[in-house]
Amino acid sequence: MKKNVSILLIILCILAISILILFAEEVKYDFRKTNWGMSKEQVKATEDKKPNFEDNTMLSYEVTISEKDFECAYLFLEDKLYGSGYLFFGEHTNKNLYIDDYEELKEILTKEYGKPKIDKATWKNDLFKNLESSNELISELKENIKEKEKQIEKLRANLTKEKKDLEQEYTDKLSILAEKKAKLDASLAEKEKIWLDKDKEKEQFIIKLEEEVKEYKKNISRLYNEIANLKIQLTKEKKDLEKEYADKLSELREEKIKLGTLLAEKEAEYADRLSLLDEQSRGLAISIGDLEYGASWETSTTKIDLMLLGDNYKIKLILSYISKELEEWVKQTKEKETLKNF
Repeated sequence: MKKNVSILLIILCILAISILILFAEEVKYDFRKTNWGMSKEQVKATEDKKPNFEDNTMLSYEVTISEKDFECAYLFLEDKLYGSGYLFFGEHTNKNLYIDDYEELKEILTKEYGKPKIDKATWKNDLFKNLESSNELISELKENIKEKEKQIEKLRANLTKEKKDLEQEYTDKLSILAEKKAKLDASLAEKEKIWLDKDKEKEQFIIKLEEEVKEYKKNISRLYNEIANLKIQLTKEKKDLEKEYADKLSELREEKIKLGTLLAEKEAEYADRLSLLDEQSRGLAISIGDLEYGASWETSTTKIDLMLLGDNYKIKLILSYISKELEEWVKQTKEKETLKNF
């Protein structure tokens, strides 16, 4: 009987230990080894050293993350933990290294919580902000110049084609006139032969032939004039066509020169601005408040914000955790406390 009781007690102990282990595995913390709503004393019990600072609203400790020194802060209201976070207090001579610290923390948080809901770099100074738009404008100007060059080549090709078409048209007309002239020349030769062969006695007939000959000569003279006029007209129209195309080409070249000048100005401006972004410049831009980095995540209980910002040549790297459930309560409680002071 005693043996059975002992076995039962052993089984119960094993079950109790298993339940405790299972429960321990299911414990999830909101920040480090704490949960929102814990008292200050409960939070202090989770840390293995004394706080560097303590008052009614905050506890702070020095901690190390990825071999870097941070201040870890816990925030309380009415002895309830509602927020916490890390503030990097190390210093870099090369201010761009703060960006490396930021990216390293962001990578750690992304592995823990997934892709951030918000991930952006915000330029607050148009000098830097406009760099990307300037680059886009330069690309657009280059495309416009290419298009103008295509139009110029097309215009040249059309000019050549239209000149050829015009020359062909006048060649055809000249060919028709030349053919008529050849026929008239043949008729003239035939009539002259007849006129020379005829007997003088056939004076009336000869007179008629003379009149016909005169008429043929008159027609031939007219045809010569028409041919001369056609040649003059061809020369004039070719000159007019060449002038029209020359004007268009001049206009396109002028537009291309203007675009090229604008492109050169924009490239120079872009180069000047880009020169500001040297090895230190992004970090410098952050330190004077012209540039901020920010990323955020959310869990079922917590809002997490990673921020890199600066002012007066000082840079702050902040990682904050805020209770979603207590956020509204904190806001209302602080508003009531503010009203009490009036």
